Amino acid sequence: MFKGISEFLTKNPIVIVVMFIFTFLSTVAGLMVSWDDLYRDYLSKTVTIPIWLALFFVLSIFFGWIIYGSRARSNREKPIEIISGMKFGVERVFASGKRFVSCSFDGSEVVIDGERSFQMDTCEFNASRFTFSGSAQNTLEVLTVFYQTDAFRPIVESTLENIKSGRHPISTYSKKIG
Repeated sequence: MFKGISEFLTKNPIVIVVMFIFTFLSTVAGLMVSWDDLYRDYLSKTVTIPIWLALFFVLSIFFGWIIYGSRARSNREKPIEIISGMKFGVERVFASGKRFVSCSFDGSEVVIDGERSFQMDTCEFNASRFTFSGSAQNTLEVLTVFYQTDAFRPIVESTLENIKSGRHPISTYSKKIG
């Protein structure tokens, strides 16, 4: 029951906007009510730069974070580019964000960076290879280190079995550590 409510609250854009507005307005109201005490007792004694400059920096960082986050999110959500019937020779082909349909790769290096998904439907490969960079490379490096440790080897082998069977457990926990 709580999981359904939690998903509704975190995935409904109207709820998110209302929560943002409510939080923003309550913060502004709290600052307005206590501004004199905050400035007289704390800020005027600890902040040596003009208060307007400090507020400008704080607001710039806040709005910059909002703009950067929306751009990063829109970059991940770009529509996938469809490439159909192409023949690739000895060249580097970046797969991220693309769907290859009936393409031929002859001696190509297909680069997977893990930033966006990609698809390959009825493609032919002749003396081609896959290389990894970015997030995909980091994932392979972690799996390699884990595999070399006896305690983690069963986990890596289980992951490979999941890949073979097409089952991919996906974490719903999205907070990054570090």
